[in-house]
Amino acid sequence: MPATNDQAIKHFDGAAVSVNRTAAGICIAALTILLSASAAAAAAPAEAQPRNPATAGQIAAAGPLFWPSLSDDVFAYVLWPSGDDRLWAYGYGEIVDGALRPTDPTARRRPSPTTSGTATAGATEAAPACAHPQGTQTADAVNDRIAQMVQPNDAQRPALDELRAATARALVYIDAACATPGPQTPTARLDSMEDRLWAARQALMVMRAPLDKLYGALDDEQKARLNGPAPQRAAACGQAGAQQPTALLEQRVRPSPGQRAALEAVKMTSAGLARMVASSCPAERPLTPLGRLDAADKRLNTLLYAVVTLRAPVDGFYASLSDAQKTRLSGLSR
Repeated sequence: MPATNDQAIKHFDGAAVSVNRTAAGICIAALTILLSASAAAAAAPAEAQPRNPATAGQIAAAGPLFWPSLSDDVFAYVLWPSGDDRLWAYGYGEIVDGALRPTDPTARRRPSPTTSGTATAGATEAAPACAHPQGTQTADAVNDRIAQMVQPNDAQRPALDELRAATARALVYIDAACATPGPQTPTARLDSMEDRLWAARQALMVMRAPLDKLYGALDDEQKARLNGPAPQRAAACGQAGAQQPTALLEQRVRPSPGQRAALEAVKMTSAGLARMVASSCPAERPLTPLGRLDAADKRLNTLLYAVVTLRAPVDGFYASLSDAQKTRLSGLSR
C-alpha cells in the first residue's frame, strides 16, 4: 500500500525504505555491485574540472547548505520550464564540492542569487543554515501563477486548491531539510545532502497526484498553456567530466602512503558515480508537467544514489586521517 503524503518515507526507484540511514545503507550496498561494474568498464577516470559557474556562487553563498535554490529550481522546471533550467546544472561536481570544500566563513553574509519565480521579502538575505526559507517560491505565488496561465472555471477550482495545499506541504519538506551550522565532517555534509534530496523527492511525491488531477481536468487549450513552449533542445545538464575529489583531497590533507588505499577507493567509486550522473541527463525535455515532474524525480534519485554511495569510501578515508588532517578537511584551518 503506498505511503501517505505526510509519512516520513523515502522512496528509492519505487522501493520504500526507512529514513534510518542504517537501513538505507543496506539497500545501497546491494546496488553498489552495479556501480562497480560500470566503473570497471570505463576506459579512464573522469578528470577534475573547475567549479560549475552556474552553481559555484550558490554553494559559496549558502555555506553548508546544499543547493539553496532547490525548491525554486524544481518548481520552475516542472511548472514553467525555460529551456535553460537550472535543475540540471547541479551534478556530481556539486556533490564533491559540497562534501569536500570547506565552508567560506564570510560567504553567508553575501546575498544569495535570485532565481525564477516570485520573490518573497527577505528571500535574498543569506542566513546561517536555514534560519529562513531558502526558496523564493510560495504556495500562493505558485497557485496564482498557474491560475493566470490556465484561467480555471468553477469546476476546476477545487483541483487547483488541492494542488495549492500540496505545494505548501512540498515547500515545507524542502525548507525543513537544513544543514547544522558550523564546520562539518565530509560525512556530515553528505548526510545533509541526502536529507535535502530526500526532501525534494518527497515534495514531488506529494505534488504528483494533485497535479495529475488538475491536468486531467483541463481542456486541450489549458493543457497547452501549462505545457509551455515545445522543447527546442535537451536540458543543459551535468558536466561530462565532473569534479573528481582526488586532487582536492591530495591538496588539503596531503595523505601519507598508508592512506593511499583509502584514497584510491574514493577515486574509483567517484569515477563511476560521475559517469552515472552524467548519463542521467534526458535526451529531451518532456512536454507535460507530469512528464517533467517524473524526469526531475529520476534526476534527484540519481543524485541521491551518488551521495549515499560516496559516503562509505569518503568515511573510510576520513577515518584514516590524523586529527590535524581532519581539521584541515573540515575547513577549520588551511
